[in-house]
Amino acid sequence: RDFKPFSLSLTLERIHTRTRTKRDRREILMKRFLSNVRRAGNNESLGEFGKMKLHVCSSSNPTRQLETIDDLPEDATVLDLKKRFHVKKRKYYPSRQRFMKSNTTSDAEKEEEEEEEKKTKKNVFKGEALVPDGKKLSEFGIGYGDVVLFKDLGPQISYQAVFFWEYFGPLMVYLPFYFYRERIYGQFFGFSPKECAKPFVRAQTLALWFHSAHYAKRIFETFFVHSFSRATMPIFNLIRNCGYYWTFAGLMSYFINHPRYTSPGERQVTIGFVLSALFQLGNFRCHVIQKRLRSSGGSSSSSSSSSSETKYVIPSGFLFDYVTCANYCCEIYQWLGFNIATQTAFGYLFLMTGMSQMFPWAVQKHKRLKKLFDGTNGKKKFKRRFIILPPFF
Repeated sequence: RDFKPFSLSLTLERIHTRTRTKRDRREILMKRFLSNVRRAGNNESLGEFGKMKLHVCSSSNPTRQLETIDDLPEDATVLDLKKRFHVKKRKYYPSRQRFMKSNTTSDAEKEEEEEEEKKTKKNVFKGEALVPDGKKLSEFGIGYGDVVLFKDLGPQISYQAVFFWEYFGPLMVYLPFYFYRERIYGQFFGFSPKECAKPFVRAQTLALWFHSAHYAKRIFETFFVHSFSRATMPIFNLIRNCGYYWTFAGLMSYFINHPRYTSPGERQVTIGFVLSALFQLGNFRCHVIQKRLRSSGGSSSSSSSSSSETKYVIPSGFLFDYVTCANYCCEIYQWLGFNIATQTAFGYLFLMTGMSQMFPWAVQKHKRLKKLFDGTNGKKKFKRRFIILPPFF
């Protein structure tokens, strides 16, 4: 009469929890025991129970040992390894480190691989890269006494910092040619005061506003829209990217704001800037869609395909239904509209240089999505669409 199924199920759950806890304790004790058995077998002093050690060697010369990381937890992650290595080598902070699993082979195989390495100039000792940082070392098959290879990625800088400076620079470089026209073109380039005092034409004034709005939008997106899959990049990228954006901004501004600048017809100016405005808004819309996909972890749609590191989804909505890389498409057509309205050689050269970088990225992304979403094993089929530049590509 007093039997309660819910109470019985709760009791069984408690028994199961206690059993699982006891089993986990036994596993921990066994790990502690085996850890010290391995140490004793290597004639080493007994360490803390449940710990392991790894040998860190150089990726360029795997026979050269850099450091020994001792007393790592049995369930240590890649990030734990990086932190411990940073304690030993203060120069190499975690974002500067990359670890790889060492290929373990017999002596005869090593000799063959060394010969192959000399022929191909490829380091055959390198194995799987240990990424992401949150993954356990045991998941890579790494255990007590194993060797991992270390590579120095060089000085690093955050993605946000790089994006900010590469976009803030063009904003500042463009303005002096417009607001200090008489001083720059008169004193530095020798044009007469009469030429420098000419009023600006409509194309020049609109170009100032559109160019400034574009880079202001990019800075806003850097801090409030974009999310980066990696925290840092090599500091050399800052120099390269800033050189690209700042140089072209200065050259474009010099010729657009030049006292002898000849504007295209009013209709062409209007068409060009309207096209540029529409695609600039479209580019912002695409970035917001991508932010929502990333914030959902890529798993909100049934079309998701996941691995242990990354989850991918097929971008959908707005122009993504027709173009794989709709954000690049809007970026290209936005600058095309700007150049139609302003007509400068360096404006078109800036566009072509950017396209030469965006096209390979778009092709890689398109191929990856086609491979991941092939319609097999219940996965969604990646529909045929333009890669980046409809109707041409």
